[in-house]
Amino acid sequence: GAEDQTLGVLGSANTLGSPYSWCLMMRGVLLASMGYPEEAASSLERALQAAREQGDLETEGWAHIGHVWLARSTGQAEMALAHATQGYEIAERIGDVFSRVWAIYYLGYARLMVGQTSEAVAAIERSIELGREARTGLEFESQRMAALSEALLGTGDHGRALEAAQESVRIAHERGNEAMLPFCYRVLAEALLAGAQPGKGAAAQEALERAAAAAEAIALRAELPFIERTREKLVAVG
Repeated sequence: GAEDQTLGVLGSANTLGSPYSWCLMMRGVLLASMGYPEEAASSLERALQAAREQGDLETEGWAHIGHVWLARSTGQAEMALAHATQGYEIAERIGDVFSRVWAIYYLGYARLMVGQTSEAVAAIERSIELGREARTGLEFESQRMAALSEALLGTGDHGRALEAAQESVRIAHERGNEAMLPFCYRVLAEALLAGAQPGKGAAAQEALERAAAAAEAIALRAELPFIERTREKLVAVG
């Protein structure tokens, strides 16, 4: 069909990989973020297939990473770990620092999803460190800091978790990364609720309101269930 012909033309006419598979991958990630998991899964699978057919190893790795982002919203932890591992192996094989920063991060997040909290902290910290050393991927450092906070909460290190969450919000604002504000503010609320500081309920409520407003502003519907679960914790705390 026309789509197959387009795939062949795009794959053979460039030396930088397959733009078609890259676009499918990005489409899948965006659909996952917008709350359309079935459509996202289809697009990501097509991206994997197209990348393999065109020998685009880099985009194949990113498509695996995209599956981790999708699995985060669908709760498929084992699937997340399987794809994260494959994405990490590809990034290490390629050796590209930018890809490695993200692959290590998503491997850490997948480990968090399956309950390997200490391993998650180590991987996410390594991703942050590598990004800072190489000065790459810093536009989304706020996402990695928020995830680090989540992982630290899992280990019971509430003090460091709060510091990381606060830094994630600061970095997101500083670098104009509005896409990460729902995640960062929601994790900040989680960190506040886990602590023992006075007035934590009111502070967490404000953070959740900011998270919800930011998610609605950019149609990041996949984040809303996470916000609601944190809101339930807030209600339980009183």
